[in-house]
Amino acid sequence: MGWISRFTPAARALALAAALAAPGAAAAQGATPPPGSPALAKAPIVTPIAAAGDFWPAEDYHQDFYKKNPARYKYYRAGCGRDARLMQLWGKAGD
Repeated sequence: MGWISRFTPAARALALAAALAAPGAAAAQGATPPPGSPALAKAPIVTPIAAAGDFWPAEDYHQDFYKKNPARYKYYRAGCGRDARLMQLWGKAGD
């Protein structure tokens, strides 16, 4: 988040307003105006593209874990909260 993360929320809003007053300054610093701000519609969307790091393929025992260890996978799946969160966000299929 860069320099803006060092501020309290109130100071952050003031800093963002000041940063947005200079054209392109907010995008250059990685600052984002608060939701609903008129500046949000005018601010350019900037997505930095970074080089990919090294890649190491996973060992074979990691592949198809849900098939090789169904009990452990079900325990993980129930405990991670993913299904509950998806239900909360999307509801049941066909709703």
